[in-house]
This record gives sequence, C-alpha cells and structure tokens, in this order.
Amino acid sequence: MAVTAKEIAVSIRCGKANLAGIHHAVDNPSCSVVFIAGQPQTKVGPHRLFVHIARQLADIGVSSIRFDIAGWGDSTGEAKAYSNIGDSIQAIHRWLVETHPSKIPIVFFGLCDGATASIFAMKDLPVAGAILLNPYFRDESEHAKAVLNQHYLPQLANKEALMSHLKHPWRLPGKILGLIQQWCSSKRGTTNPQTVQILEAMARFSNPCLLGFSGNDFTATQAKNQLQSWLDTQPENVSVTTFENADHTFSNTIFKQSLIKCIIDFLTSNALCKLGNIEARS
Repeated sequence: MAVTAKEIAVSIRCGKANLAGIHHAVDNPSCSVVFIAGQPQTKVGPHRLFVHIARQLADIGVSSIRFDIAGWGDSTGEAKAYSNIGDSIQAIHRWLVETHPSKIPIVFFGLCDGATASIFAMKDLPVAGAILLNPYFRDESEHAKAVLNQHYLPQLANKEALMSHLKHPWRLPGKILGLIQQWCSSKRGTTNPQTVQILEAMARFSNPCLLGFSGNDFTATQAKNQLQSWLDTQPENVSVTTFENADHTFSNTIFKQSLIKCIIDFLTSNALCKLGNIEARS
C-alpha cells in the first residue's frame, strides 16, 4: 500500500522566537527524523539535500521535520553559534513528542556543524538514534593536518602539479610559506576543549549511530582524525561509512542516492524503521 505523505508548514515556539519548519507527516510513522542544518544552511539543506532525503523517507513511512534554527532562514530570534543552538533543537524535539503521543523513536540527522550541534543536544534529550555526516571540529592542528594530507602532499607527489608551479616561479614563495605554516600548525598538538566535550558526548551515547564521512572533504578528514582514537575502541553502537569521492554536501545525484540508501539501511537494520531492506528510489 502506498504511503500518504503531507508536507505541512509549521511554526514552533522557542522562547521568544518562532521556528519555521516543514513537517513531512505520514500516517502511523515508524520513526521521525529531525534534520539539523549546519550554518548558514537552512531547512532546505545544501543542494536541496534535506528535501530529497525527507521525501524518500516519507515514502517508506518515516516522518521528519526540517527547520530553521532561531535567527536563520525564516525563523525569528537571535542567531547563535552552532555550539549554542540547543534551545532550538530542544523546542523541535518537544514539539515532536507532543505531536506523536505514541512515542515513536526520534532520530537526529546533522550535517557539518549541524552534526556537532546534534552531538551536544543528544546529551540532554532522549534520542533513539543519530545520523552524523562530516561533523565539524574547530581544531587548528587537525585542520592543518587535513590540509597537508589532502592538498599539499598530493601536489608534491603529482608531476603535473609540480611542473605547473615551476612554470610560475613567482608563486612559489607563497606556496612554500603556506606549506610551512600548515606544517607548524599541525605540530602544535593542543586539543580544543570543545573537541574533548564532543568526544565525551559521543562516548556516552549508547543508541545506534551512523557516522558518515565524505571521501573528498577537508572537514571529514579532520573529523576522522579527531575521532580515530575513540573509533579504535570499536563502539558497538556506531556504524562508520565513507562515501568515496563524495564532497562535503553530497552535491550530485549519485552521492545523494548513495547516502539515502545508507540512511534507509541504517534505520531498518537498527529497527528504527519497521520495513525491511528498501532500495532508495532514484
């Protein structure tokens, strides 16, 4: 039987602010997904990513809500840094609980600093699962390592890139200076206190978690480096997936469909979605 889905505009109170959202409502949903955008993205998501995912989830009986953080997009209120948007996420979670009295599982979906904000919020809210894509870590040392590994070192190993630089010798001093600066930054080895908080929150979260990394993305590389020591402990609740060649925002159809299939597999395999294994539709 085909699932009947409706897209309903909602306005949700958050203190003195009104959060603008789109509720993808279905009859008797098996779970509900909260899309948390990274700034300055809105409820649409980069390249309409959240819209595509929400509609395909609705087709299999999963409701969801896309919303604008207070002060962003169509929402009123004061704009805050990603690390301080917990009140907006709490307001959406509270609204979902009130809207679904049957207490269906709620799953957070976050991209970039939206994933980081999700991690902070999961400490204080009952969340059945989390889908975290390319979480953002504000750490200069790890960022420098990512730049070295994905930019400078590949160029040093690429004959064509080296010849191109030699043809423009006036650019070499700046390139060499940039390489030295990144190398020095990578050796500082100081850990950002926020990184410690993120790692502690991830370690405490015991429900199913899908951790996704784009294969062609500085932010993902940096996040992998930051999380590696924790991932080496092989937490049983965490599934790690690398989307080869995908960019930070899954900007083309192939990347989107690969991501959507992975999300559906994650929800079904962890009993967060009642249906069996379903292929993501194109």
